[in-house]
Parts: sequence; C-alpha cells; structure tokens
Amino acid sequence: MYSRENKEQCNIVAERKSPVGNMNYFQMEIFSVFLLLLIVPVFGKLLCPHEDKDLKPWSEPSSWPNKQVPGNQASVTIVGNILLDVSPPSLHSITVSPGGRLVWSPKANIVLKVKFIHIKGRSRGEYNIPGYGEKFIGVDYGGTLEIHGEEKLSWTKLNKTLPKIKLGDGVLYHHKESDRWAVDEWFQGLAIYIVNPESGAVEDFRVFYLSGQDKWRTDDGRKTIGPFLKSIPNGKVIMMSTQISLKFSENLDEIYDLIELVSFEKITGDSQIRKVNNSDAFGILQQRLKNWCKYQKNKKIVAKVSLNDKDNNLKFTAESHIHDINWKTFVDFWIVESSRAYPILDVIDDVSTWQEGDKVVLTSTDYDYEQAETATVIKCHQCSTKQVKIDLEPKYTHWGEIISNVDMRGEVALLTRNIVIEGEVQDHCPMHNGNCNLFNYDTFGGHIKFSRGFKDVHIEGAELRNMGKQTEKGNYPFHFHMCTNVADERYPHSAYLKDNSIHNSFSRCVTIHGTHGVKVIDNVCYKTLGHAYFLEDGGEKNTLLDGNIGIATMKGSLTPSDESPATFWITNPLTILKNNVAAGSDHTGFWFLFPEEPIGDSRKLHFMEKNEATHTAITEFYNNVAHSNKANGLNIDQKLLEDESSGLINKYDPTEHPSDEKSKPKKVIIKRLTVYKNNIQNAWIRGGLIEVTKSSFADSARGLIFARSIGREQFLTDSVILGETENIGEPTKYFNKEKSTWESLNRAFSIPWDIHHPVLGFIFYDGPIYAHNVWFNAFKTNDLYKMAAIGFKRENKFYNSAVSATSGLQFGFNDGPASGTRIYDGNSTEHGFADMDGDKGATFRDLDGSATSVPGLQVVKPGPFYTTEACAYRRNWNMALCPYKFGKLHVKIDSQEDKGTTMPLMVRDDIPKFSENLTAENSAQFMAILGGTHSYTLHWTHQIPKSFDVFGEGVERGYPVRIGVCLPKNAVFDLYSWSPLWQPTLDKWRRVDSIDQLDSDLKGGAYFWDKNAGLLFIKLLSFKERTPDIKTDCNGLCPMVRIKIISGNRKAGDCRTSAYPKYTRKSVIVGKRRIKAEWGAGATRPFLSRLPVDGAFGEWMEWSECSKECGGGTRTRRRLCNNPIPVNGGTDCVGIRSQTRQCNRHLCPINGGFSEWSPWSKCVVVRDCQGYQQRLRSCNNPKPRFGGLYCEGTLQEMRHCTDCGR
Repeated sequence: MYSRENKEQCNIVAERKSPVGNMNYFQMEIFSVFLLLLIVPVFGKLLCPHEDKDLKPWSEPSSWPNKQVPGNQASVTIVGNILLDVSPPSLHSITVSPGGRLVWSPKANIVLKVKFIHIKGRSRGEYNIPGYGEKFIGVDYGGTLEIHGEEKLSWTKLNKTLPKIKLGDGVLYHHKESDRWAVDEWFQGLAIYIVNPESGAVEDFRVFYLSGQDKWRTDDGRKTIGPFLKSIPNGKVIMMSTQISLKFSENLDEIYDLIELVSFEKITGDSQIRKVNNSDAFGILQQRLKNWCKYQKNKKIVAKVSLNDKDNNLKFTAESHIHDINWKTFVDFWIVESSRAYPILDVIDDVSTWQEGDKVVLTSTDYDYEQAETATVIKCHQCSTKQVKIDLEPKYTHWGEIISNVDMRGEVALLTRNIVIEGEVQDHCPMHNGNCNLFNYDTFGGHIKFSRGFKDVHIEGAELRNMGKQTEKGNYPFHFHMCTNVADERYPHSAYLKDNSIHNSFSRCVTIHGTHGVKVIDNVCYKTLGHAYFLEDGGEKNTLLDGNIGIATMKGSLTPSDESPATFWITNPLTILKNNVAAGSDHTGFWFLFPEEPIGDSRKLHFMEKNEATHTAITEFYNNVAHSNKANGLNIDQKLLEDESSGLINKYDPTEHPSDEKSKPKKVIIKRLTVYKNNIQNAWIRGGLIEVTKSSFADSARGLIFARSIGREQFLTDSVILGETENIGEPTKYFNKEKSTWESLNRAFSIPWDIHHPVLGFIFYDGPIYAHNVWFNAFKTNDLYKMAAIGFKRENKFYNSAVSATSGLQFGFNDGPASGTRIYDGNSTEHGFADMDGDKGATFRDLDGSATSVPGLQVVKPGPFYTTEACAYRRNWNMALCPYKFGKLHVKIDSQEDKGTTMPLMVRDDIPKFSENLTAENSAQFMAILGGTHSYTLHWTHQIPKSFDVFGEGVERGYPVRIGVCLPKNAVFDLYSWSPLWQPTLDKWRRVDSIDQLDSDLKGGAYFWDKNAGLLFIKLLSFKERTPDIKTDCNGLCPMVRIKIISGNRKAGDCRTSAYPKYTRKSVIVGKRRIKAEWGAGATRPFLSRLPVDGAFGEWMEWSECSKECGGGTRTRRRLCNNPIPVNGGTDCVGIRSQTRQCNRHLCPINGGFSEWSPWSKCVVVRDCQGYQQRLRSCNNPKPRFGGLYCEGTLQEMRHCTDCGR
C-alpha cells in the first residue's frame, strides 16, 4: 500500500471501538494498497490511530514475538497493535488476528507488497483460505475494513464544449490524415519522423522493416536505418513508434546502439527500447543532441509519448497502437499547437481538490464510448475553482451544453486517489489463465471480499486498478458475498462504498451478492470487463446506487450475460437508482431483469419468493443518464435465467401486494431519465403500469418503445424527444453501393452499419400507450433515411392497441418535407419497413388534435380496408387521418387441431372486393371502424375452426361493431360470452329475425343466423362509456363471444360468394411551438434529490519552499475548499485561498568575475632575442561582495616571444 502524498490526514469514523486491521496496502503479487488513516475514540476524545501510544513500530524487533522484523516473503500474523512505519520487503501474507491492529504511519511514504491480507474478527471456527483464492483482501467474520482517503470530487460535468483539434485548427500535422499514412503501413519495425522544431514542418518520414519476419526486407532495413539516423542534423525532433512489431526473431543490438547514440550521445546498453518484445507498443520522442528524450513502452494496446517544446509553442506526440484486430494496429504522429494541447475545461462544480498529476477521463458524448479520453491535470494559475487545465490533445469533441432540456454535457471523472489498491499482472496472458483466446493480456488481478458477519466496512476515497479476475467467478474489485442484511441493527453504521475510483478492472467494479442494504455512492468505474455495478442472484434488496458513473463497460466471459454487458445490472426491483450515469458500454446502460426466484447461492434462502420480483415495483428510478451505449440506454425486459443468461420476456406486472394474485396494479415511475446517443434505442420498457415522466430523449434510431408483457397501460408525460441535435459527433463513413465508393455523412449516425435505417422518436407498439405533453423537434428526413417524431414498431408481427392516444403534443418545426415529419410509417417497398400483421394495424388516436390538428382523428394505414372517403391521406406521413374511432376485432382460435392450419381474413361490408389477410397462426387483430357505420364479415383461408373467440377491443358505449361469421350452412353451434353479459350457452342468447333488428338492438346478447348464406351475425357492444380516466382497451372487460361448431361441414371457410352482394353496405397541418420549461429531464447535475452543501475551507497547507535562496523571495501556502466540498449547487468558499510571505531577504552573495584581459605587453628580451610577453586581468567584473566567491583562475598569463630588433 502506498500514498501519493506524505501528508498527515485524520478522517473521523464515529463510535469505533478497537477496529481490526485498519486498512492495509497490498500489492498482491504484487498487489498495491494504500494509506489508511482512521480516528477512533480513545479516552473520550478523538485521536488519529497512528497517535495511539499502544502502537509498536513495525521496524523495531522488540515489536515482534520472535524479536525479528519480518523478512522477505514472510507470512506475518498481527496479534497486537502495529504501526507500519517503514516499507517492508515483499511479503507472502498478512493475517490480522482478532483484536489486532495494523495502522499506517502518515509520516512515511510506505509501499507494501503482499499476496493477500486476511482480516479476522472473533473466531468462528476453521477458516479455509482457498475460499478467498489468491491476491485478495478478505474481511471475515467480525473483521473491520476502514479506508478513508482524501476528500475529492468524484466527477462533474462540462459547462462548455471542448472542441476536438483538427488540421488547420490547432493541428499542424497529423500522420493519419497525411499522404504518408499508407506508406509501408504493413511494414513490421520502426516508423520515424524528422521534424523542424521551429516551424513544425516535417522534413522526412521513413518506415524500416526490422522484425525478422521477412528476411530480405529486414536485411534492407538494418542496412538503411544506420545511415538515416546518423544523417539527422542536430536540433531536429525525432519521433519513433513501433509499427505492428519491432522484434520477432532478430538481434537488434546494433540498431539499439544507434538509437542510444542519437538519444544520449553514448551507448548506455540499458534503454527501454532494448526491452521491447514482439508486438509491444513503444514510442520515442527526442531532439538530436539535446538534453531531452522521452519514451513509453506498453505491453500490447497503446504506447503514447509527448513532448512540449515551450520555446516554439509546439507539442509533439508519437503513438503506437498494437492490437489483434488488424485495423486497430497502426502508428500515429501529431504536431499540435501547445495552446490547444493543454485546454482549460469549464465544469459545473468546484474541482479545486483536483491536483497537478491527477488523472481524469472525459466521457464520450457521441455514440462510440471509445471516444472517452484520459488526461492529466496540470498547473493552472489563471483557473477558477470551476476550471481545470489538462494535458490532452482532444481527438474528439466533448459536448458541454443542454439542448432543449436534454442534458448532453459530458462527464469528467477523477481516476486518481491518494489511496491505491492495485493488482500487479504479468505483461502477457499466461496460458494457465485459460482465456488467452479471448484476452491477449493478463486478466488475473486482485480482489477485495467481504464475508458474512463482518463487523464494519466503509471504503471511501480509494483508487483500485488491475482488480478482479476474468479467469473465474467470485473475484471482483469490491465483492459483498452472501452477507445478508448489512443495514439492520447489527450495523449501526451501514456498509458503504463511496467516492472510489475503480478502473482497468478485469471483472466488474462492484458486486452485491446475497447482500441487502449496501450503499454505493459517487463512485467512478472506468474500463471493466462484464457488468459494472452488479446485483448477482436477484435476491439483493435495498441496494442504494446514488451518484455513480460507469464508463466503457466491455464484454466479459464469466457468465453468458457478460457478452451483452450492462453498466448497471439490476436483478431486484427493491433497488434505489438515482443520479447515476451509464456513459458507454458494449450493450446496455441500465438493465432491469428479474429471475422468477433468486438463483445461485441465494436460492432457497427466501430473499424473494417465486414470482415476487415480477410483481414488485421498482423502488426508485430518478435522474439517471445513459449515453453512448451500443444497444440500449435503458432496458426493462427479459428474465435472469438459471444459467445467469438473460432471456424470455419479463412478464413484469408490479402490484400493491406482490404475494397477492388479486392485488391492484402499482404504478412504476421512471422520472427524469436522460438518454441520448445510444445506437439502437434510447429506451425499451416492457411491463405493467409504467409511467416515464419529465424525461429527455435524443439522437437514437429509436427514442422510446413501450412493450407489453401483460394488459396494462403505459405513459409518457411532460417529456422531450429530439431526433438529430447540434451535437453532431464524428461523421459516419459508409459505402455507397451505387457509386462503389466510401462516403461520409456530415454527422454521426446511430446505425452506422445500416445507413438507411429509419430514425423514429416515440414509437407505438403493443399498448395501450399514452403520450401527453411531449415536445418533439429535429426530425427532418433526408435522402438517406426517414425521420419522424412519432412512428410504430417496424417489422412488427404483433399488434398495437387501437385506443393508444396522444394529447398535448407540441412540435418545434412546421410539418413538411423541408422542415420535419410529425408521423410516419412505411411499407415493404421502403428500406426498414414491412407489411407484417402488426405493421398493418399501426394506429393511434389524436385526442385533442395536437398531432393532426383535428381533435378525435384516428391515424391509420392508408389501405382501402382501413379508410373511407371521409379519411384524408397525408403523403409525407404515408398515413391516413380518419374521423372515426377504431377498435380491433381480435380473432383467436381455440381448437387445438385447427391452429396453424387455417387463418382468418376479414372483409368490410362496403368494400367486399378488398380483404384483410393476416398470417398469425392462432390469433389475429383486425382494424375495425366503431359506431355502427361499418360492419365486417369473418372468413377463413381453409376450414372453419371448430372453436374460436372474437373480441371487440376498444368497443365502448355508443360505439359497437357488427360482425358476420362464416359457419357451415348445416351447422349446429353454441355461443358463449362473459362480456358484456354472462351468456354461457346458446339458450341464454336472443335470436333476432333480421340484420336491421340486430343493428337496432341496444340490450346485447342477440344474434342473427342466416342459414342460407351460412353467416352468423353478432354485435359486439358495451354498456360502459370511455371516460378520460379509462386507459385500458375497454372500460372493464371487452365484449367477446366464443363460437363453437358442434356439427356441420367445416371445410368451406370462405363464404364471400354468399355474403355479397347480399350484405354489401353503401356507404393542412401547421404549428411550430416552443418547448415548455418544465418538460423533459433538464439539467442532470446538480442532483435535485440531494440538499445543497455549501463549501468550507480546510486547514492551511504547509508553506512552500522559498522561491529564491536570497534577495527576497516568497513562500506560499494554500487551503482547499474541501471541508466539505461544495456540491449540488452549494455556495463556493468565500475568502482567501492562498497566502504569500517574504523570505530570504538577505542580499545574495555576488561572486567575483574577471575583467577582460589587458593587451599583451611588449616582448621583454631575456637572452639571444628570446623573451616573454604578459597580460593581466582583475577580479572586478564584478568584485566579490556579500560573501561571494573570489574568481577562480590566474590573474596573469605569459607567453614566449622573439625580438631581435634592438
């Protein structure tokens, strides 16, 4: 364990008595842990633990039972109170026995390397270390783990867009955009640039084949690289990167000698380039015969090295990208203006706690989460408390604005903490990992595990890296394992993980397994394999996930579902999610899916009874953000299956009392959801009574889709949906098949693999669905793909409810081809659309005219079966607007032997030459005009089923529908109905003598049987009105009839020839609106669910060293606004943040300096014309003063002379 600063710090933990194992740094094989400082009550007052006089120094032999300080690879057992005051040698293990304490001294910069740390409490019997595995910190029964790092803000949001650099805008030269990009790009060796540092001009570029794979080319590369390096003029900048592979089998010592001569003017024999192995990434930057040379070596992936030439305001960068995927292997070089390479970020929170050298990550604000960029904080004297300067040449734009109440401001997350826990890994994937076919790097990291019965766990302000194991389940950075309830009376201070940074994890970030009541708050999770925040078995209740962010959640292999990872994998509805961000994954941001009953180790523990989760409402979902996910922003669907995969529909139907089958439904509220830039869809929500409210959607192929798992209605209210916003992202490249060329859009597209994919905002599917008070904008169709604010589930074989409706809609554009499209649905002649059963029945009602401009219109497909002369066809919608109420005639085959062998077809009596044919095997829903003005007959493609049902969905009082049904002319039949009247047998029905009598009947329960035509006529009606509060398909049960043929020849199912003509019957949008301020999620930070916290200053830091050794310098000290940090809109600290005072005011010594030499004197002849000359100088330029040194050197010089002139 090691701390980043040798700085005393005391954090308070209330009511702690003899804590066991006060955090340990371990560098598990090698596993690095950091400093823990803890305050415990001692004699009635709070003391830092290192101040406890009972502590014995680790460094003293007398502190140990055997009177010897633990040596290399020792297994250390701590039974007393030990103060770690030195860095010990590498240890095998540390076991903290019950009653023992290990406390860090803040007065030493300590590094502890240990394979595992086991913190024990009171004895519970024999303990099996293999249960924890290798490389771990384990907190066992009765154990305590307290880690309290320096308080720093975990993450914030941009308050201003950070534009990317590009040629002509900060970039002087970029290799990938130059004509040199394709030069010898397949060579394996070194790519070298020569650059003029004053102008930034490229003077030469060469690639030398050196790997040994191709002998002829390798020999040529070895011959030519030497003269090339030797010819480089002094002062030139040299940028080098390994391309594909530098060394495969060749001995390159002579090449390394040359590079060292160029870099250091001598052969050192130990430079990093000599350590480069096959397929290592490596980069060098240097200036010929100058004092500086920088390099970076990385096993696989990326090596990047940069140099800032302050004299010429230029930054040079060399990159080497090595990957198993060919197109991800390349070199790159940049020459950038320094002013653009060190940008100042404007953010919304006080980030003065972020210090020079801290690492941060800027999330992608585009579809591709790999546009997240890491940077280093650098000094910034001119920055305000809400600004931070970073070392980064932004290759991507990071958006920093709210667009029409859609908060697209990118997040900036802190990765650096002063307490670090790190698992050391090998520089390659060892074969015994068993997964090298999936990962070309070592995935065997460390893990921290909390077992049932621990006494206390509170971890905050720690940094975890290279943690988790992808080699086997059960090894995660943070892992609560079968601890049951950690928030009951046994835990007066509930367990929490807070303000931690977990990055480069090999398996998840936080795992909650068989544990209830854990609080996970304000953590950062960046780059993990598999689900990031993970509820494992589906029995984990009352988890709080508040203010966490997950970035770059990648595919894993531990469970089947890790192939489709979610940043937040929520398997129990009794979970609170608020203020979280899912900023990019290989699949989904937030995924709710529940098992029928808990699986795995939680099975039979009765955490949740069978199907209890299915009927339990989600506790809270508030102010969560999901963007840059490859599939879904939010997904509420599927079940957690026994094999830990996901599948089936969720059948989610929350009720007031989940264990009571007759309980009333309970509404689930999804509030202030913000989703944007998710490739396939922003949100897919399947379930019962669910309302999405005050939410914001933008930039996705599908904005929001509700799906039905049971007959409950769903709602979207007070929300905003945008099609394509000003946040254009990186332009999508696509292949134009007609021109056989690659082309580029002017923006990023959500489905880059299908450039003609439609973009739809609110999508009707299943239902009933209601959209109320929704504002739409930016849905302008272009030449490549259709766009519409409202659409329907495409290629849909299922059915939409006819009573789904809209009201209170507003649009930010005038409807028309040149400005935008309100509504659209295509057919099989258009890309991405079809003519399946559900497509044909696409419809919704416009209750108040806000969608169509005429209240009460029904939007339907434009075919003759759906429309009449009273309907209007809207060409740019490809839909018809009809002044009728539509319902659905739902036909369902009951007789098993007829399912799949015959299909229904429906005819409207006023257009008998047209029929509606549906392909469903046993259930079909036909659009039907209600109100008695139109009627229908039902026929079959083959035989008439022996038993079938007909439902009148959407039927209400005053809006019946009559249907005639083909039966055998000699049929003996029975009728059964439970609505609107209970009529279990035919004798309970009334037979009337004509169609007219049936049409005029208002009592219900009547039928007309035309035996000669083989047609049975029934009128489906309701006695109940549809009032505004009725949102189901019918007010109560929909009318239905079951027809059962007892006898008769059923072969002839199509009786149109006898039905007609006998029963034939005769038969511009504007408005541009502004968004309402209260619609949509709006700003997602500060968190409205938390009270504002005003900032307060911490203690003054130590005075700095004097800026001058003499002559009057200054010393400074500063204090941070971190006690507490202002958050959630709290006020910033008011007062002086830094102080200066004078120092070293004494006069500086003035060392003496020589004057110029006097002229040589005349020759002084000594003998035979031979003599000497002399010249003098004085130590007076300047004279030594104030203790300055006298000149070093002679005051007189003499030389020989000849003079025979006398």
